[in-house]
Amino acid sequence: IKGPYLGLEREVAGLDQVIKSSGQNHVASMNAAKKAAVDWEKQHGDSAASFISTVRQMSAANLKDVEAIRASRYALTLAKGTMSDTSTAVEILTYSYQTLGDKNKSVTSEMKKHADMTAKVQQIYQMRGLAGYTDAMKDALPAAAMFRQKYEEAAVAVGTLQRAGWAGG
Repeated sequence: IKGPYLGLEREVAGLDQVIKSSGQNHVASMNAAKKAAVDWEKQHGDSAASFISTVRQMSAANLKDVEAIRASRYALTLAKGTMSDTSTAVEILTYSYQTLGDKNKSVTSEMKKHADMTAKVQQIYQMRGLAGYTDAMKDALPAAAMFRQKYEEAAVAVGTLQRAGWAGG
């Protein structure tokens, strides 16, 4: 295997180790991820390997196959929209979901909500990328969870503090 497909096959091999099936068998889960990756590449011009890498990261965060595929779309869109790297987008989405996500709602609807809010805060507070914001949110989210605050409230508070110079960490 040569060219761009070599990277894809390497990522697929890594995904094979962590993907969790939700009602489908393992082969069906892998095929669904590959199809989603190829579709993403056709629609967005990003590499299928990058998509699979993102699905692998989402799967490593204990999302099941369908959830990981859908959440990967939100993470890649968030990364592109905020001019950030994909790993940082995955990190903020998985951490915010695990800490403050409403577990009575679907994972993907919560991930979409968190991605949308993160992008809005980044835009409103004119932050450069998501790295500093992600570090600050990792400091703030446990306290927000303890006081039963919503992600939106924590995001606005951290955005305000970051604009005033707080870096978190």
